[in-house]
Amino acid sequence: MADVDLVPLAQAAALEFVPAARQKSIDLSFEPAMPVAVVRGNEMLLREALANLVDNAITHGRTGGSVAVRILGEPEVVLEVADDGPGIPVEERDKVFDRFYRGTGAAATGSGLGLAIVRDICRAHRAEVSVAAPATGTGLRVRIVFRAST
Repeated sequence: MADVDLVPLAQAAALEFVPAARQKSIDLSFEPAMPVAVVRGNEMLLREALANLVDNAITHGRTGGSVAVRILGEPEVVLEVADDGPGIPVEERDKVFDRFYRGTGAAATGSGLGLAIVRDICRAHRAEVSVAAPATGTGLRVRIVFRAST
C-alpha cells in the first residue's frame, strides 16, 4: 500500500474509455471536486476497479446518454461513477456484488464478475462500495467511500 492520488488515476481511466463512449454517443465526463484526493492503496487494483466501473456504465448505459466519473471529498474521499441508463432494480442491488450474477434485464454480454471484483478491491482498501439511483432518479450510481487515513 502506498499513497495514491485518485484524481489523475480517475482521469486516466475516463480517458481510456472515450472511444467506447463515443461509439455509443455517450457524454463521458470527469468531475473532480478537488485537485488532489490521496488515499492509501494499490494503484493497479484501484485502476482495475475504476476501469470495471466505467466499462460497466458505458456497456449498460443508454446510447446517447451520459456517464460521470466524480471525485468528491470532505471528510472522506469518495469516488463515484454515475450513468443515466436503465439502472438496477432495488430488489437486485444487493445481488450485483455476487460473483457471476447478471441482472434479470441485463442486455449486454458479460461474465457477472465486474462488480464482484470492485467489491473485493474495496474490501482490500477498507473502502465501502454501494449502488443506488442517482439524485435524478434515473440510472445507477456506484459510490466508493475511502475511510479517512489516520
